[in-house]
Amino acid sequence: MLSIMMSTISFIFVFSFFVYEMNKTKLSSTTKVFLAALLSLPTLNPNSVIYIFEIHFVILTLVFEFLFKKWMKADRTNYKRFFLCIPIPFVISIGLMCYGSYNMNHVLKTEYDIDTPKALSKDYKIAMIADLHYPTSMDKKGLNRLVERMAKEKPDFVMLCGDIIDENTTPQERIETFETLGKLSQTSQVFYVFGNHDTGKHSLWHPSTSKQLESLI
Repeated sequence: MLSIMMSTISFIFVFSFFVYEMNKTKLSSTTKVFLAALLSLPTLNPNSVIYIFEIHFVILTLVFEFLFKKWMKADRTNYKRFFLCIPIPFVISIGLMCYGSYNMNHVLKTEYDIDTPKALSKDYKIAMIADLHYPTSMDKKGLNRLVERMAKEKPDFVMLCGDIIDENTTPQERIETFETLGKLSQTSQVFYVFGNHDTGKHSLWHPSTSKQLESLI
């Protein structure tokens, strides 16, 4: 359902407007509708790299188009318009995608010291991860590396704090996820808190109830 909503919204409010703005006098209405629909196809998978790139590119292009009209009123040739409004947003969008991809694949460890007035028998170490959205952000090898990295910390508890999987995680990929994360329970107690995407409640293809997910885990 979420995918259909995003596809519809993107088609009506983003891509249609984009095609109209960039081709006001050149293309027929039929061609514009066709191009907008073609651009909207990647929204069937809102987590796809192509869709994320398109959204950045379209929005940045419209921003540059607005700035072009605002600051260069005396010269609006199609030649300058094309070279101002297409390449720069394209390069920026590629740069943002590369930056996001790098950060997604280079998870940083952040440490916090928490004091409590309660009497504890020892200092406890808790490891926490969230929002993996498997397999959007990593493949099975990446998840194995993350599990190994967490295990080396030798935590007393592991907290899985939601959105470990999401609407685009297939049944087989869910099995892979929890088989891999299950290795953590060999050395630590593991706690799982469901996020708003874990059960896939926004999906038409892979929904499950909380009880089904609990059973799988």
